[in-house]
Amino acid sequence: MSETVTVTDCVRLALARSPGARAAGFDVSAASERVQAARGAYAPRLSAQAEYGRAEGFDEAVTNGGSTAALLTFEATLLDGGLRDAQCAAARARLRSAAALEYDGAPRLLHTVRGAGYVLREGPS
Repeated sequence: MSETVTVTDCVRLALARSPGARAAGFDVSAASERVQAARGAYAPRLSAQAEYGRAEGFDEAVTNGGSTAALLTFEATLLDGGLRDAQCAAARARLRSAAALEYDGAPRLLHTVRGAGYVLREGPS
């Protein structure tokens, strides 16, 4: 026995299963991540490193009985000549482009599926 499927169900299934619609969604996600990466590339960085070693034969008054080191590093970009702004703007533009392509593809798919549904309903001419 066959199951009746409405045009709305067909549209929903087509959108869920369409490789083009899924790819467009992935493009939007990737572009969104590129925007975050462009922003984060110039965030200040803080790192710490420590080392302690003990060895026999060293004068403890001079070397603490071996080697000891501590390093704390802070890095920040102060001037970049507008590079960060340009990279962020380019990433935002790619995001808008991907979102527009995703938005543009859905109505075409809807039109195709609905048109096929109406043709099937009317039957052969």
